[in-house]
Amino acid sequence: MFQSGSTKLVRNFNQQHVLNLVRMNPGISATHIKSKTKLQMSTVLYTLKVLKDKGYVKEIGYGNSTVQGGKPPVLWDLVNEYGLIFGIELLSTEARLVLINFKGEIQYKNIFPISVSKDPYEIATQIKNIVSTVQNEHNVLDDNILGLGIGIPGTIDNEKGIINYSYSFDFHNINFRSILNDIFNFDVEIDNDANVGVLGVKWLNSQEFLTSNILYLSINQNFSGIGAGLLIDHKIYRGSNSAAGEVSTSIAKSAWKRILNNALKKFGDECLFCQSLSNNKIMNIKEIIEHAKVGEQSSIYILREVAKELSKKIIDLVDLLNPAVVMIGGSICDGEEFIKPIIEERVKNKVISEVVNNTPIRFSSFGEYSGAVGGSALFLKKYFMDQPL
Repeated sequence: MFQSGSTKLVRNFNQQHVLNLVRMNPGISATHIKSKTKLQMSTVLYTLKVLKDKGYVKEIGYGNSTVQGGKPPVLWDLVNEYGLIFGIELLSTEARLVLINFKGEIQYKNIFPISVSKDPYEIATQIKNIVSTVQNEHNVLDDNILGLGIGIPGTIDNEKGIINYSYSFDFHNINFRSILNDIFNFDVEIDNDANVGVLGVKWLNSQEFLTSNILYLSINQNFSGIGAGLLIDHKIYRGSNSAAGEVSTSIAKSAWKRILNNALKKFGDECLFCQSLSNNKIMNIKEIIEHAKVGEQSSIYILREVAKELSKKIIDLVDLLNPAVVMIGGSICDGEEFIKPIIEERVKNKVISEVVNNTPIRFSSFGEYSGAVGGSALFLKKYFMDQPL
């Protein structure tokens, strides 16, 4: 079942494997763990004792006896109070924050404005102030925090904690993790926003934990670009220089001009966003979706046209990568009802190969907090196996 290695290594594999089974199957019994792992019952029971002593798992009661009778099995679950994890998605003008417990349950979420700055120390200080505010309001002590994970747009060296380049902040070769570690009393990890997005899908969406190949697309704010996170065989694909996943502008200015011109012709003064064409106003996803949800027809038209443009990118990526599922996260999720049917129809009919025309297109249940949830997953994966055995 496991690779050969030292006794300590095998024991750690055992612990991670058992811990992951408890995470995925709350109320699991030692007998069920034995059948899943093929470990000896004595090893399973010893491993559960070790995990219990560490504070990771607890007994939550007894199951039903077998038909042959006998002692009811003890049932196990994670200790959600073991610790809390902060997750943040950092955008150019706001920080989206979640606080999750050890079981991956969201305890708190909110969006905080941040001031635009090219100074990484100023951005770090703003993050510190936001986290401290949440800690104070919810009485969360540093000792209760397992870590802070941050998703940032740009080319990020996750291992070294360096922002090689971020267009949103105009950062170049900044050791941002080092700056953050100097001001926080708990561990901090950083990664690309789309990479953490795909981690969030894997770790906090039980439906996708067993999915080995996932394409995650992050679409936020003004449709100006798409961040792509790719999971291959349960591992993030980063490319040779940690630069994989950058997708060019999702909707070109010429396409916007055409969409808005057509909207103006169809709806005239009723088109609330058509004036942005002449005023050069940045198109905001949230505004358009809010108006579409109350039945404003020009906004619905714009979203559907946006879906057609996004489909072109998604079709190319599906043809190239053949993922098991395409997951879309970010601000665009609230517009799923207007966008998803068009993307599904176009992917089905326009991909090159028939074998990929049924690729599922899903919108993240975490919506605009998908990246923040993914930030917290940077620490969940430190405790649990990143793939089923």
